[in-house]
Amino acid sequence: MKKDNLLIKENGQLLAYEEEDKKVLEKLLEGEFVSFQTYDARSLLYHRRFFKLLSKVLEHIPERIMTYTDKETGLISDRYTSIDTLLIELKLQLGYYDLHISLGGKEIYVPRSIDFKNMSQIKFQSFVKNAQPVILKRFLPDITPEIFDKEFLNLMFD
Repeated sequence: MKKDNLLIKENGQLLAYEEEDKKVLEKLLEGEFVSFQTYDARSLLYHRRFFKLLSKVLEHIPERIMTYTDKETGLISDRYTSIDTLLIELKLQLGYYDLHISLGGKEIYVPRSIDFKNMSQIKFQSFVKNAQPVILKRFLPDITPEIFDKEFLNLMFD
């Protein structure tokens, strides 16, 4: 069974990350090749803070944006009932989706995943940065950028 072993660069040298990795590294013979991959670890804290920000945004969306009226029935429905529905709309507004054509020819927009395995930290930070003006324009139009920076973004960077 193949197992990945981790190395970490410290003071210009590659060192075994854990004791088990050290044992494997010590068994390497002189001249043997080592293959390795680098990866961009996502920050769990940054991820959680973004969802905390979305929660606060959800609480402050004005009623006129939070609900919609069905033209045919005249019924009023909640548009954003959870962070998930808000996130779907945010992805669509940002163009972060794929187009799917159904068997009947109907075009369906499928939001892409922002989970840890599909998006690096750098891409996630870019997504969050691009989301901020969309949040202000589409979801919080009555809030100034200054208030947003002070009252909302501090959740991300406190």
